[in-house]
Amino acid sequence: MLSACSSTPATKVVTRTVVQTQYKYVTPPLQIIQQCEVESNFNMTDSASLLNYARQLEQNIDECNKGIERIKQWIIDNG
Repeated sequence: MLSACSSTPATKVVTRTVVQTQYKYVTPPLQIIQQCEVESNFNMTDSASLLNYARQLEQNIDECNKGIERIKQWIIDNG
């Protein structure tokens, strides 16, 4: 009959957006996270061999630092 005069409110349609966060853990390749090797059975007989051993250790440190730089760059690239 006269439905426009009804006292019941009209139904509302409510739309909700649901956001679900997913975490993805990414690790660097094993090639760039290898441990640094130190030769512990180096034969030191004189000052020259001690100097050679020190130089070898410095080279190992340099290689380890290069590995750390590769990891940092990988993080920047894949961050």
